[in-house]
Amino acid sequence: MTINMTLAHALTVSAFLLVPAAVNAATPSELRAGALKVLEPIPEKMTGGENDTPARVKLGRDLFFEKKLSANNTQSCNSCHAVDHNRGGVDNEPTSPGAFGKRGGRNSPTVLNAGFHVAQFWDGRAKTLEDQAKGPVLNPGEMAMPSEAAVIEKLKAEKKYVGAFKKAFPGESDPVTYDNFAKAVGSFERTLRTHDRFDDFLKGDNKALTATELKGLDTFLSIGCTT
Repeated sequence: MTINMTLAHALTVSAFLLVPAAVNAATPSELRAGALKVLEPIPEKMTGGENDTPARVKLGRDLFFEKKLSANNTQSCNSCHAVDHNRGGVDNEPTSPGAFGKRGGRNSPTVLNAGFHVAQFWDGRAKTLEDQAKGPVLNPGEMAMPSEAAVIEKLKAEKKYVGAFKKAFPGESDPVTYDNFAKAVGSFERTLRTHDRFDDFLKGDNKALTATELKGLDTFLSIGCTT
């Protein structure tokens, strides 16, 4: 069974399963000060998005959901990294099936907050979101497109994409390129930033956490979990 748990939920569990809170309970301000010594809120923006525009984000989202980027028009990025219907950026499969049903050797990591990672893929072989976006499309066990040229041929056959690339990459004589495909997907993925009530608490909202969650945070900080 897989359990997805926010940090706020984890703090609630801590309050019940670990040691009792101290008699003189810490105030929210004191807890925040202690928490900020070892934790920080998720940043508002991811690095690498200096050239992101609404047009690039829109194009990237369309490409992320585009099944025509697979050899048999059955798989999109979203097939394995599902961001719709509250699926958390994953497919919840032990290993993900590719375009022709063959399963890979690893399950799909979430794309939520992926832009904050120091590297992409489980083994860290790609440095950026853009580098990662290029891989699965050409992987024979995943989306199975035979070449970059074949991808561009499919995209140029769609009038909507020819126009969308021109809007996303103005001034380029031939904007429908594999590099620009990856840049657009990266722009969209940089919008996939999560939000948690614990972030609100760290930023100063004393009412973001319940009394039980504050008790759990006190336990979390004092019992040694932070080590």
